[in-house]
Amino acid sequence: MKIAVTQVKIPVMRPMFIGGIMRSGSTFLHKLLAADPDLRAPLFYELIAPVPLKLNLSPGQCDPRILAISEMAELFEVVNPDFARYHQLTPTSPHECYHLMARSFLSKACFLTCFNYDDYSTWFKNRTKADMVKVYKFYKQQLQVLTSRDTDLKTLLLKCHNHTLFTEALLEVFPDACIINPVRNPVDMVGSFCSFLEGLVPMYYDKEVIGPKFIGKKVLYDLAYYADTFIKFRKKVEKRSEANNTFIDVQYSQLVASPINTLRAIYSRLDRPLTQEAIARFEAYVKANPQNKHGRHQYSLARYGLTPLEVRQRFAEYIEYFHVDE
Repeated sequence: MKIAVTQVKIPVMRPMFIGGIMRSGSTFLHKLLAADPDLRAPLFYELIAPVPLKLNLSPGQCDPRILAISEMAELFEVVNPDFARYHQLTPTSPHECYHLMARSFLSKACFLTCFNYDDYSTWFKNRTKADMVKVYKFYKQQLQVLTSRDTDLKTLLLKCHNHTLFTEALLEVFPDACIINPVRNPVDMVGSFCSFLEGLVPMYYDKEVIGPKFIGKKVLYDLAYYADTFIKFRKKVEKRSEANNTFIDVQYSQLVASPINTLRAIYSRLDRPLTQEAIARFEAYVKANPQNKHGRHQYSLARYGLTPLEVRQRFAEYIEYFHVDE
């Protein structure tokens, strides 16, 4: 992707990154915050095809990128008609920015959803800070290209769980970034992600080969790796004066019970004005998207060969460090 010098010079100021661990409420928080008209959350089709097309579209004419991505999104429901219970995927909705990192061969999707890939997993985990600074510099350039035709510059709102693993490099490239960390009971996160991953297996593997207990073992290991890596970095920087302005931890239980008050607290921590228009849009989003709108996502740890005690013991440091509501 050839990047024009003028686009590289587009400033990216005080971006907001949502990290956390899979199934921690990050998607709900991301889409809720994206309702603020003063924030710019890249959409799914933009992340897949970040170069704006030089087209003079007539009123009502659809961007060809949207049409192309619609077919990709439909594939998930063809393979698994219940996919919407786990995750909603539409071309024009805010989406995870891992697609930008995948162009550096750093795929969260491959790392988390693929099996029997030890060489890639080892390579992925052994990325140094210097490696990741290069990745984030290219990531930033893609954001600048993606927003190059925006009429006004807004605060970027980005979301990817990889930011939890590579926070030090992220802050090297985006030193004024804010990182919002959703926190949830690990028993629920692990069980939910096991179910989510099982729903994806038919897209790539024979269900008879990749069984539930195999999935459980992998998910427990992978999610704990994310938690351990992030906590290690947080402990490293927690005494720095700027750390208090960089990280915002959000309890899932509070987010679900009182989403608007949770957002008020986030904006207060950011010293960011919260407009009446934003509040109205937040309230409208919550009303239009109640929990379990697409059906209740049910799962059982036992199906995956795990117990609540086993999960809590593995995530003991996570529970203590983030004061997780159990």
